[in-house]
Amino acid sequence: MAAYTKMISKSDIDKKNVFIHPDSKISPGIHFARNITVYQKVFIGKNVYISDNSIIGQPPKSIKSVRTLLKSPGRTVIGPNVIIGSNVIIYAGCNIKSGAMIADQASIRENCSIGRNTIIGRASTVENNTKIGDLCKIETGAHITGNAIIKKNVFIGPHVTMTNDKYMGKIKNIQLIGPIIESGAKIGANVTILPAVKIGKLAIIGAGSVVTRDVGKGITVIGVPAKPILNND
Repeated sequence: MAAYTKMISKSDIDKKNVFIHPDSKISPGIHFARNITVYQKVFIGKNVYISDNSIIGQPPKSIKSVRTLLKSPGRTVIGPNVIIGSNVIIYAGCNIKSGAMIADQASIRENCSIGRNTIIGRASTVENNTKIGDLCKIETGAHITGNAIIKKNVFIGPHVTMTNDKYMGKIKNIQLIGPIIESGAKIGANVTILPAVKIGKLAIIGAGSVVTRDVGKGITVIGVPAKPILNND
């Protein structure tokens, strides 16, 4: 039987249509809204808020046409004081650290790490095996590609798109490499970042830019393709 707290009675679980897998562990002070599913191998820390229609620990599935080899995900961990919005799906093997907020309709794919006090905006997607550091802000509708690395205190504007395959599926069996965004970088709205691009510490990417090559520390770039205009050091 899952570890129910005193605040979550069996009758409340039934009334709210909450399913908790017996292999999962729930800490004190959890607030469940309605229609919540918690799959196996999930640990939820203290004082977590989960809104309507959200799924925690979703097991990943695949079809033959998907090139990414799915690794068996480990335990899903939701740290203390995390807020999870409505219609959120957090896949198995993710680690959502303390104080993070996952806004409505966001999707966090398997084996991702979300740092402390980081915000994942409404309807954003974080693809598999991505690491996002502490104190980041990912705005509405951003697409964070698989295997990306985002260091701490990064701002990513609305509808930013990151990619990890420059051949767009034409060449099989290649390594998919997402961008690396160093600490303190700021990415404007509607920016597109190509695979394996490195964006340096405190760099700024102007809105609407297409980043095709590495951006150095403290550099501001704009345009299509993005080119430097200012050194912020």
